[in-house]
Amino acid sequence: MEKRMGLKVLRLSAVVVAVAGLLLLHSYARSRALPVVRIGDISPAMNFARVRIEGVLESDARRLRSGSVLYVVDDGTGTLAVFSNDSPDGRLPLAGSPVAVSGNLSVGAGNEVRLRAQAVEVSVDDSIPVAGTKLAEITADRKGERMAVVGRVSKVWAPRAGSNSPYKLVLADESGTLEVVHWLADAPAVAVGDVVEIFGTIGVYKDQVQLKVWEAAQIRALE
Repeated sequence: MEKRMGLKVLRLSAVVVAVAGLLLLHSYARSRALPVVRIGDISPAMNFARVRIEGVLESDARRLRSGSVLYVVDDGTGTLAVFSNDSPDGRLPLAGSPVAVSGNLSVGAGNEVRLRAQAVEVSVDDSIPVAGTKLAEITADRKGERMAVVGRVSKVWAPRAGSNSPYKLVLADESGTLEVVHWLADAPAVAVGDVVEIFGTIGVYKDQVQLKVWEAAQIRALE
């Protein structure tokens, strides 16, 4: 009887040790720093891979009907849709916000790759100087005013060769976004994530408020 009880105790101890070991391995694996992967290097063959990406939000984060939060992250090599069960601090960060996301890749119909987030880190952007005018305060009734604005670039668009369409970029700050347009082939090169100061004239085109820039010197990178 005592021998049988001893065997049961040994077996139970072995199970406890095994489970504890698995839990420790799982905890270690999750706590290891993941290497940062470039979005442009992600392929459907990486289905289920656990990765970390870093970049800026291409557009404002938004909550879907399902309750999930959608982030579209741009790291300069491509964009990736990220889905999370919640947002940091319950707030939805704006376009241009620097983010870092860890999670598992999944491949859907048509080999569309997305990331199911396990952790989302949104940086508080203290690097953007405080401007006299917040972007959300620039409305259609200020058409014709000349002013300087400061923000982080969240989108950049160039017209096709031979087109009369303007170059466009979108600035973002903590209050909102503003579209900037110009026709300057010699304008300073700016990329998504750059913080810039731009001087121009407020205009309205198809009910869209814009800041129109006429000289290359009116666009200045701040970092």
